[in-house]
Amino acid sequence: MILLANEFSTNSHDVNFVVVKCSGAFKNEIAPSVKLICLEKNSATASLLKLTKLLRQNRPDLIISSLNYCNVVLALAHKLSCIKTFTIFREDN
Repeated sequence: MILLANEFSTNSHDVNFVVVKCSGAFKNEIAPSVKLICLEKNSATASLLKLTKLLRQNRPDLIISSLNYCNVVLALAHKLSCIKTFTIFREDN
């Protein structure tokens, strides 16, 4: 996902990379042109309201999610935010 975000940002797209917590080595892999948004919650479920508010404020053109439990939270936040945004849900084996 980081590679995808970095590539989108090099093609003149505004990219926000949203995470539940800002811990881990991944921060060093994100390009400076990608805006890192930390929800600072203990779990994806706990971030539901904050994510809903973020979606309403930013009204993104595209949302990509790639973790099973985050996909569920994002689907709920997307529905609650009442925005019309193209959303891609991806799952790994």
